[in-house]
Amino acid sequence: MSKEIITIEEVFNIRTGEGGLHNLFDLHEAYIDEDGKFSMELTVQERHLNPLGIAHGATLFALCDCVVGTYLVYQGNWTVTVDSSIQYYRPGKHGDRLKATLTERKKGRTLGTYFVEVTNQDGALLADMTSTFYILDKKEGFAEKDPTTTDTTKDVVDE
Repeated sequence: MSKEIITIEEVFNIRTGEGGLHNLFDLHEAYIDEDGKFSMELTVQERHLNPLGIAHGATLFALCDCVVGTYLVYQGNWTVTVDSSIQYYRPGKHGDRLKATLTERKKGRTLGTYFVEVTNQDGALLADMTSTFYILDKKEGFAEKDPTTTDTTKDVVDE
């Protein structure tokens, strides 16, 4: 099975090591298979475990959130998460290779709804997430703002 490999750094037009959350989880590549399915993969490491020794729920959540956000930016849209709901079915274990595969449910002008399934290397379903993302207009979104500044005074309205 062939797949196209896209780096997160290419999608977001950043240098290796820049950015944030994807670096914490070693999420540096996204994949598009021959059927057009968009996915990301993560190998569960010790730092991804909770005190019970299984993959922390936040690890699976972050993987799902990153796959949707990366997909939308790859499609040319700046976005932010509006709502997400995740269901956990089986634990991820240390060393497991998790794959988050995205399905676009509906994309409108300003909102999109996406479904993500997380499976392990054996194909077992560990979790699924439904998320709604707000699609920002590139001209008015943060794409034109300097990402190194935290000046929000332009967003404040005088009363």
